[in-house]
Amino acid sequence: MNDPKIEPKSVPLQWHNFLYCSVLLPWETELKFRKKFPRFDCRNPLFDISLIRFNHTGEVKQAWEGQRSNRQKYGSLTFHSNNGAALKDLLKLLRNCSAHGHYAKHSKNGWIFFKHEYQGKLTLFGQVRFSNLKKLIEHIVKHHD
Repeated sequence: MNDPKIEPKSVPLQWHNFLYCSVLLPWETELKFRKKFPRFDCRNPLFDISLIRFNHTGEVKQAWEGQRSNRQKYGSLTFHSNNGAALKDLLKLLRNCSAHGHYAKHSKNGWIFFKHEYQGKLTLFGQVRFSNLKKLIEHIVKHHD
């Protein structure tokens, strides 16, 4: 995977608006308090996005280092979650990416790249079609178990 430089100013304005209005604000005002989120099934992509969850940040880093030369059929988000609420953790990490500007326009037209580190530990990385990211966020936010 060719890594775009983390440059949030490179993405279209509507992407900024979506990340702010549909990820960051809902997380801060409601979603972090919600108890129920959709179940996580790592075997099947959601909206053409492979979700790859690891229990430890060291495993996320290993995946980052091992994936650099591999191409995937689907977009993917690899992330750290060590509890039973993987999609809530994923949403929180996407919120963190949104808040800290840890995203960029990918070299593929219409794709967005994420890479989030916290206290020197890699917690999330991946690239997805922006249209599929919108569908994933809507699924997480609107559906309850």
